Amino acid sequence: MKHIILFLTILIISSCGPRYKVTTNFVQPSDNFGKECVRSAIEHRHECENDCRKIYNKCLSDSEISAKQTYNDSLKRYNDDMIRYRAKKETYDRQYHLREQLQSLKKKCKKNAEHCNEYKNSLLYSALEPYPQEPRSPDMNYYIKEHSKYCSSYCSCEHKYEVEFQSCGGKIIQNKICVSNCPDIMPIH
Repeated sequence: MKHIILFLTILIISSCGPRYKVTTNFVQPSDNFGKECVRSAIEHRHECENDCRKIYNKCLSDSEISAKQTYNDSLKRYNDDMIRYRAKKETYDRQYHLREQLQSLKKKCKKNAEHCNEYKNSLLYSALEPYPQEPRSPDMNYYIKEHSKYCSSYCSCEHKYEVEFQSCGGKIIQNKICVSNCPDIMPIH
């Protein structure tokens, strides 16, 4: 209990602290070569983003195709499993009266030891079907999610652009700005 209270106290105190936002300013190079270089860097970033989008969409498309195949295979197995399930369930249902008789013999055995051999022999010679477990139906959304989880839309295009921008002579200035629960600025005396 002490750990929970300590954790909640730390959580409350830390949530009261200041929150910051980082802003990024791009200072363009002043010479014509640098400006042309930056235009080229912007084009490269757009190409990177378009290529990244195409690769991501292709990955999703391929994932959907393989997910459909996996789903269809699972559906075939499911249908076969359902046939077996129904047969076992039917056998289980037919054995209802036999189970009732065994339960009756079991009660008699508990009351009178003479009935125990009859009960034990009945158990040995009766192959009762246990209640079958119904198979789970395959879910197409599950397979799509599983097959597409390795598709990524991140291609580090922005990072590549920033590196190229700076190599063109541009400067990147990042500022950390307090946006809530900001500390008071102490006046200088």
